[in-house]
Amino acid sequence: MNESKIIEKIMKPSTKKIVNSICLKNKFLKYGFDSEIIRPGNDFDIFYPMNIRKDNKKIIIGGLYNNRNKEHRGRKRVDLFLEVAKKLKDILPDKIEIHMMGDDILKEKNIVDFYLKSPSEKEKNKFFNRVDIWVTFSCSEGLHIPPQEAMLSEACVVGVDEELAGTQDYLINDRTGIVLKSTEIDYILTMLKILIFDSEQRNFFGKTGRKKILELGDREENMKKLINIFERDMEKK
Repeated sequence: MNESKIIEKIMKPSTKKIVNSICLKNKFLKYGFDSEIIRPGNDFDIFYPMNIRKDNKKIIIGGLYNNRNKEHRGRKRVDLFLEVAKKLKDILPDKIEIHMMGDDILKEKNIVDFYLKSPSEKEKNKFFNRVDIWVTFSCSEGLHIPPQEAMLSEACVVGVDEELAGTQDYLINDRTGIVLKSTEIDYILTMLKILIFDSEQRNFFGKTGRKKILELGDREENMKKLINIFERDMEKK
């Protein structure tokens, strides 16, 4: 079944069409279905700046690890992250560390300096607060939550320019972070090296990124919006 048929099957029976991100709204608009965006929101009381990043002895590059299956690993471009990480460590061995987080068993221990497996929310917040630059190459996400949690900790976020990357709602190039225009290795390395040696730019994106996520609303606030929509529709009936 092609994409248009799948979307029609999902959307046509719905009386109220609600999506969680700009990328999904735009995808459905292509096939004539309008929708309202209600984002899941984040927990602002769980993810917040701890002011510990300044204690890092090296610049920490962070990313999400996934080895669940070939499809998941490919969609999240884990191998691209690891290739970039390895080359960065070869170029700047005394300047950077690679930290990753995930639920699967890490195989690439020769590349990753620190791995946090199946963390609690408290552990995740501390992890994000250590990361200087969070990098996401994922090419297909509904609404990518880990970069938002990293931004709430004031980490600088770097993402990719993809229709379904899941970052269009909050990652705005040169304003709240960096949106890469290519996944070519040398280009990525050049962009990351600029950030590695420019603490002012990292700090700027950290502050503006956090502000943007706060503007999108927390989980409770966005759930109230969803309930209000349902109540409105019930009153009409």
